[in-house]
Amino acid sequence: MNYPISVILPVYNVPQDWLIQSIESILHQTISNFELLVINDSPTNQDLKHTLHHFEQKDTRIKLIENTRNLGISKSLNKAIQIAKGKYIARMDADDIAFPKRLEHQFNYLEQNPEVALCGTQAIKIDQHGKPFGKTQNPIDHNLIIKVAPYQNPTTHPTWMIRRAEILKVGLYRNFPNAEDYDLIIRLIRQGTKITNLSETLLQYRVHTNSQSFGKSLEQKICIQYIQMNLLKSPEAFDPKKLTQYLEEIKGRHKNQKSYLYQARVSGNPFSKLLFSTLAFLDSSIERRYLRNLSTAKIIKFIYP
Repeated sequence: MNYPISVILPVYNVPQDWLIQSIESILHQTISNFELLVINDSPTNQDLKHTLHHFEQKDTRIKLIENTRNLGISKSLNKAIQIAKGKYIARMDADDIAFPKRLEHQFNYLEQNPEVALCGTQAIKIDQHGKPFGKTQNPIDHNLIIKVAPYQNPTTHPTWMIRRAEILKVGLYRNFPNAEDYDLIIRLIRQGTKITNLSETLLQYRVHTNSQSFGKSLEQKICIQYIQMNLLKSPEAFDPKKLTQYLEEIKGRHKNQKSYLYQARVSGNPFSKLLFSTLAFLDSSIERRYLRNLSTAKIIKFIYP
């Protein structure tokens, strides 16, 4: 059976309750004509495997793709996109929660606006306990997105709905650890693709507060810096070996870096947020560059007509 929407959800060692919430939030959408491709990238996690098989048997719209070894998110996403049957690809993460009208509103928008290739939304940020602590302010207008993109990812990855033809045209995801979405956005913009975000909040976006997540956050910032320094004008110049060398060099140089900015990100207290941001700025050149770019993006959004 062909579906207009293929929801792609990669799974890697996520807590069971988060995974169940995520899948249930998709299964209970107000629009029902979709397929849900779940990519299990945790081949040795028997509990996750059992849960995913249970869901596959429960709902015929679910197609379970089991990797025989850990491939990482970029290769897992590409594998699912190539299998997908939908006209549109909707991204979803195994620790996030979609609001019931998410797919319906994005599908209707893209059907009514054929010139738009990718549509994101706003998201409420929640901690590991599901407690809200903030909200995204993703730019809505395509021209503003183009202005903001050199300094900050103007979208939230798990809110994406994109035309499958466009993501195939640009060449799928590349292996940028924790920044594969930013790389793809830059390539889409460079080829003249129109991107927008809805003003509606249609996802709960979980931000983890553990040490592993901080390590991923640091790796993400290094990859973002690499993209901004090397690929904004020539995305096709990507060299995986050079990226790996750059990551190893910078991570080694910052191995004792404190998680100040990460603490600022998840803090609900304005004073604590300011304190941790200041400490981060003083502590690390990676964080200083990241904070300067965030500030530049905010200024651009503020002055944009």
